[in-house]
Amino acid sequence: MILWSSIPRKGAAVARQADAWLSSLVDDPRLFRSLFPVAFHVDYWNRLGWPDRFSSARFTERQRTYVQQGHVINPAG
Repeated sequence: MILWSSIPRKGAAVARQADAWLSSLVDDPRLFRSLFPVAFHVDYWNRLGWPDRFSSARFTERQRTYVQQGHVINPAG
């Protein structure tokens, strides 16, 4: 089983690539059998003019916890 977690940032090129990859999985036979993609949209980019309707302060806090544990590199600090 593969659980792939993404923390997209609306407006960032890498986020668009990640979202495109997630969308491409719709026809993958492993989807929801052995591959479980999830995306947690952080909200700290909203204040920079990139509002994301899927973003949540809870997801931002989740990312900060991952960073503190050394699991994620956070470009926003």
